[in-house]
Amino acid sequence: MVRNILLIVGFVLLTFLYLRILICYLKYKKIIVQDIDGFSVAKEITSDYDFIHIVEAKGQIFSYYDAKRNVIRLTSVDYYSSDLFHFGIVFLLAKYACYYQEEKLSNLFCKIFLRVYVLFFSAFIGSIISLFTHTIGDAKIGVFLFVILLLIDYFYFILNSWENTSKDNSGVDQYFSDVRVVLDNILFFSKVSFICNLIFLLREIVIIFNL
Repeated sequence: MVRNILLIVGFVLLTFLYLRILICYLKYKKIIVQDIDGFSVAKEITSDYDFIHIVEAKGQIFSYYDAKRNVIRLTSVDYYSSDLFHFGIVFLLAKYACYYQEEKLSNLFCKIFLRVYVLFFSAFIGSIISLFTHTIGDAKIGVFLFVILLLIDYFYFILNSWENTSKDNSGVDQYFSDVRVVLDNILFFSKVSFICNLIFLLREIVIIFNL
C-alpha cells in the first residue's frame, strides 16, 4: 500500500540523516583548534552586542539561545570544546543571537521561537507521529502536527541558509576555514529533515483519503 511505502521511504531517509550526523560528528570532533574554545568563539561573534551573555549550563543536554533573556546557554561540552563539530554548533547559536538583534526575523518568529536550538531531531519526532498514525482521526491530528514541524524545519533552514550565503566571515576564517564544511552539513541536515517530514505528511494525507 502507498501508506506503507511512504513510511518505509521516510524511515530510510531518517536513518540516512542520522548516519550522516553521526559521521559528521565523528569526523570533525577529531579536528582540534588550539588555544580557543566554544565560549571564545561565541564571545567573538557576539562582540557587537555586549548585552548577549554566554553561560555554561551544567547538566544541560542541548545548547540553545534564550531569546527572551539574550543568553546563549552552552552545555559544558560546547562551552569548553575546541573541535570543529562543536564549534559549528556554537557558531550557529551565536549567529542566531545576532540575527535576533539585527531584526532579520519577523516579530512573529521572535515571539514563537524564544528558545532556539540547532535542531537535529524534528524528523525523529515526525517518525514517531507517523508510526502511531493508523486511523483517519489520527491522520487529521498528524497533518496539523506535521504542518508545525515543517514550519519549524523551514525556519531553521532559512536561518542556516543565511549563514551559508553571508558575506560576513567574522568568527569563521578568523579561526579556521574548515568550519564552513560543518555549517554546510548542518544546512544539509535541515533540508533532509524537511523532506523527511514532508514524506510523513503525505502519508497522513494518504490515510485521510484512503488512497
